[in-house]
Order: sequence, then C-alpha cells, then structure tokens
Amino acid sequence: MPITGRKRFPAKVLLFGEYTVLDGGSALAMPLHTFRAQWMHNNRLKTLDDAFFRYLNKINHQLNHSLDLIALQQMEQQGWRFDSDIPSGKGLGSSAALTATLYHHFAAKPIEAPLKTLHEDLARIEAFFHGKSSGMDTLVCYLNQSVRVAPNGTLQPLTLPPLRERYFLLDSGRERSTRALVEWYSLQKGSEVFDHALIQIRSLSNRAIDDVTSGLEIVPTAKELAQLQYQHWHPMIPDDLRPLWHYVNAQDGIVMKICGAGGGGYFLLIATRDVPLPEIEYDLIQVR
Repeated sequence: MPITGRKRFPAKVLLFGEYTVLDGGSALAMPLHTFRAQWMHNNRLKTLDDAFFRYLNKINHQLNHSLDLIALQQMEQQGWRFDSDIPSGKGLGSSAALTATLYHHFAAKPIEAPLKTLHEDLARIEAFFHGKSSGMDTLVCYLNQSVRVAPNGTLQPLTLPPLRERYFLLDSGRERSTRALVEWYSLQKGSEVFDHALIQIRSLSNRAIDDVTSGLEIVPTAKELAQLQYQHWHPMIPDDLRPLWHYVNAQDGIVMKICGAGGGGYFLLIATRDVPLPEIEYDLIQVR
C-alpha cells in the first residue's frame, strides 16, 4: 500500500468526562498539537507488538472497514514504522494516535465511513490497550478536531470557542495502567456511596462541558468536581500528589483535576486569566 504524503496525528486532552463517559455521561476532548504521531520509513524503530497483531487478526472481521494486515506486515518488512513522541502511559492518547494512524493507512476506504461506523471501528481497535474504549480519543486524533460525547452517547465533532481560562497539563512523572484503573472503577459500582457520588460527578462534568462549549466560566464547577474526585476516586490521585492537590485547590481561581484515567500521567490545571500560577516543582504544558 503506497503512502502518499506524511500525515501526522495529534495527541489529545480529555478536559472533562473521565470515567463518567462510560456510564452515560458527557465528555469533551480536544487535540493537543504539542505531540504528534505518524507512519514513516525508519527501520531503527520497533515493529508493532506481536500481541497487538494477533488481536487485530482476531477482530478484523468485526470491523466495518477491515484493515489490510498483509500490507501492514509487508510495509514493516520494508522498514516502515509507527513513530510518535506522544508520552506513553500518560493519558495523552498514545494508543489512540496509533489506532488512528493504522486506520488511516490500512483500513478499506475509511474516509467514506459515516461517523458512527468510524467511531465503532476505532473503539474496537483501541480496546486492545485499555480493555474498554469509548472511542472518543481515537476520533479526536483521527479527525484532528475536538469531540463531545452527548449523554445519549452521540459523538459531536465541534470547534470550541476561545478557551476562557488557561489550561495546563501537569506531569506527575509516573506512568499508570488505564486498564487497572478502569477495572477498579467498574468494581466500585453497586456501592450506594460510590453510585451517589458518581451521579454528582456526572452532573458536574456535564455542566462544565456545557460551560466550556458556551464560553462560560468553569472554575467553580471544576472545583466541586475535583473535591468529589478526591473523596471518592482515591486510586486516581497518587498519595504523593495529594498535598499538591490540596495546595492548588485551596487557592482562588485555579483548580487541579484528574485528566483522563488519573493514577499518574498528566493532571489538568485550570486557571482564570488573572490568577498567577502557583510555584510548583512540576513541569507544565499549556494546552492551546
């Protein structure tokens, strides 16, 4: 399969909707162009994992637009590789970008796919990495566009208005296992306390998304959300980050919240335009 041009796929940032998107909540994610991925000729890079290949062979017939896996293997033999500077295990969509890259280059006429079937295929492929995938991350990377998941599960690509606040990614300095955290979350459901908190978190996330997409202030809502995350989603906030969480969230006009799966990787800082950032010993990346 010839490669025409060098298409690059961005990382992604989940602004709101972590976990609740798996249970009927809204979610909002946007591309992050600080990092990118592509399919390129460079035989010094590693080939794709054998277990991933076996998974693709297993689910290929279930895809609306199957992958040409023979062409993929042939191109790897010729020195083509997946190249990415998106940090792995940090919640910025490294697996989503890989999925988008392979689907773009090797799916049968994916450009003709309706949004629904495109989403289904991307989610099914990415499920290898996380056990369950909403498919939103891969759609953001594939379309290079912000995507909102409505409460009824409908995906809505959209152009966000200028962000009213400043958004920063804080690097916790550690990787995390999304699959393990999703499994923990699933096991908690059925507990009366957890389920009640989940209803509140889902409502606050939905409100924050409505406000972001309308260009309204969201820090007060995000602070309420962060407090509930702290109280009920303990594994998602490492113990050594909890003092920083307290320090940031005790200040006016700024909030620290989970970004994606939590447990490590990047966390999200949201600050109003007139509030100086606190002096902290963590690397920050501004989301633009």
